[in-house]
Amino acid sequence: MRVIKFGGTSVGTPDGLNHIKRIATLTQEPVVIVVSALSKITDTLIELADATANSRDTSKMIDAILTRHRKAITDSVPENNQQNCLDKILPIIENLKREVATYNTTSPTQERLSQLHQNIVCYGELLSSVIVHNIFDHNAFTTKHIDSREIIKTSKYFDRHIINFSQTNKLIQNNIPNQGITVMGGFISSDAETKQTTNLGRGGSDYTAAIVAAAIGASQLEIYTDVDGFLTADPRVVEKSTLIEKIDYCETMELCNFGAKVVYAPTILPAYLNNIPTYIRNTYNPNCNGTLIHNCDPCDTPTPQSITAVAPISLIEIKGRTTGLNYKIFRLLASKGIENYFARGDEHTTLIAVTEKNCQAAIAQLNTELQEHLTSQRIQNIVVHKNLATIAIIGNNIGSSNCVQAAIFDALKNVNINVNRKRISLGVNSISIVVPIECTRPAISTIHQALFESEKSCAKTPSANETFGCHIAIEVLRKMVAAGDVIRSVSAYFPEKTEQRAAILANHLGVEIDNTQPDNCLVEFEITDGVGRFRVIEDITTTPYDSNGTILIYSARYREYPLHINL
Repeated sequence: MRVIKFGGTSVGTPDGLNHIKRIATLTQEPVVIVVSALSKITDTLIELADATANSRDTSKMIDAILTRHRKAITDSVPENNQQNCLDKILPIIENLKREVATYNTTSPTQERLSQLHQNIVCYGELLSSVIVHNIFDHNAFTTKHIDSREIIKTSKYFDRHIINFSQTNKLIQNNIPNQGITVMGGFISSDAETKQTTNLGRGGSDYTAAIVAAAIGASQLEIYTDVDGFLTADPRVVEKSTLIEKIDYCETMELCNFGAKVVYAPTILPAYLNNIPTYIRNTYNPNCNGTLIHNCDPCDTPTPQSITAVAPISLIEIKGRTTGLNYKIFRLLASKGIENYFARGDEHTTLIAVTEKNCQAAIAQLNTELQEHLTSQRIQNIVVHKNLATIAIIGNNIGSSNCVQAAIFDALKNVNINVNRKRISLGVNSISIVVPIECTRPAISTIHQALFESEKSCAKTPSANETFGCHIAIEVLRKMVAAGDVIRSVSAYFPEKTEQRAAILANHLGVEIDNTQPDNCLVEFEITDGVGRFRVIEDITTTPYDSNGTILIYSARYREYPLHINL
């Protein structure tokens, strides 16, 4: 059996739903499809829960949710399934209305507020899974829809809910048939004892898919999203980042722990423990094989795979005789769900990096837990350093490689970034460094160049022929719009066939070109405020363009710096 997970951008458009149908029916092998809510619906449901808790009017929000799902049914569900699909959707919406109407705002407790949020956000996956179930021809395929809360069970652990694997595995094995197509929502679950709705955290649909794959011994797990897979760096920061074709489970877990957003971090462990090959693929780019996560062959040579960053972070410095206390400190933070992105300790100081939004909670917990040691002066004080970032270089055995370390620190020194040695932590498969937040981008760029680009400098990407580069850009623009992004402007440099390629871009975006291309000089093409214009480039070395050609896309999502597409 195959387990396939589709994210909100895949589920949220007619094109995406057509891709789901195509991918799920490629082979005769039984398939379990796990889906997220339609894109942006979870955000709307969170707003709905907040409005309910604060006694604000929610009728327009619920109407908008119903309208969005009605449109998805009309656009994507075969006509002979539409009424059946709507008959399943409407009672779910009525339950949502009752959930909102019966909530008592007169005596809200933190526990009741939390339960309200968990109850309401689950509706996104309940609705989307019904729609996906009905995109298939039920006469041609054996299909089944499952409410995930019936088979994914959790138990309370401190302030969180974690998977109760003994119950969950049995329920999955007893309820998922070994034939046809089974569709279920990700993310949502229920308490093993109380039966109350719970969830697996934002991004938990990936985790749901991995849990199901492990329980049924799936031949492979496929996670479809809106990117091609893991890259050597964030392409918004490093324009020459490249796709990682294969990566080890442990390296992937390190990448996820250090903030890579391609897949939800807990997803990897069930796949790793059960040796299930896991593919990260792009729903909208079927010709790309994506990234395969598996048990790579052991390699003695330290091999960098990727660079990632977490920002902004705060570095908590605990000064004093911390020997013997570090286990207590890290266990405390873990029990409160406070993740750390850098850890280093010796007999005099312990350093912990947490996100700035979690810093206040972490300090409060540490002050309470270490009060006895602060009073006795065993712990002198707890100091917070703000406006920092953690940069992590991930790869097989690189923590023990003097060569890789030297390349990293030489590169940083070349751009005048001096790293305090106490702010460097070496793991088996990672090197993490804390730097001022303003140094994040130059640090990542220079490290990437040192580790990934120097050996490839003699293998430059050939100049794109004909209009291939434009077609890539147009596909990217389509995906961005489908995901709810808003395009602000596009600029491009084409070393060849400039007018032809500019016309293709302008035509796709529905704009007129205001002037003609100047002769005998370098030009850029810019689309902004609904108009396309050619502009003379005085010195290409002062521009962000690559000599082989570049397209830059500025949007609501990419406000700080553009999305680079090199030709």
